[in-house]
Amino acid sequence: MKNALKLFGIIALVAIIGFSITACGDDGSGRDGNNGGGGKIDYTANSIDELAVWLAKQPVNAASNPYTVKLKVNDLTDFNALRTTLNTAGKYVHLDFSGSPLTTIPTGAFSESTPLTGVTIPNSVTFALNNSCAYI
Repeated sequence: MKNALKLFGIIALVAIIGFSITACGDDGSGRDGNNGGGGKIDYTANSIDELAVWLAKQPVNAASNPYTVKLKVNDLTDFNALRTTLNTAGKYVHLDFSGSPLTTIPTGAFSESTPLTGVTIPNSVTFALNNSCAYI
């Protein structure tokens, strides 16, 4: 019985991760899942502060034409700062974390980030908690 319960838990965890990655990776625009710009990276930022400065200089855009930003970070524990940066900038963005060594996406990481049209999650992510991408 314990083995069956463990197996069920593992299957449930794999399903949750799969659904989270699918929800984050597909913004419904019909573009490929590699990034929101169909292969074009508009900017590469090495920090949230750098992203904020760049976004402030960009013209207003539409959800159908988001900026694709590759965000290279070693650790992204302050998702509140990222959410605030995106919401304050008021520009539509698809974030690409590929190449970043992130391993976990915490609960609500990208939730309520209105201008976020999609997220590309690196293969290094092995754990995504519930509602990581809610309301994208």
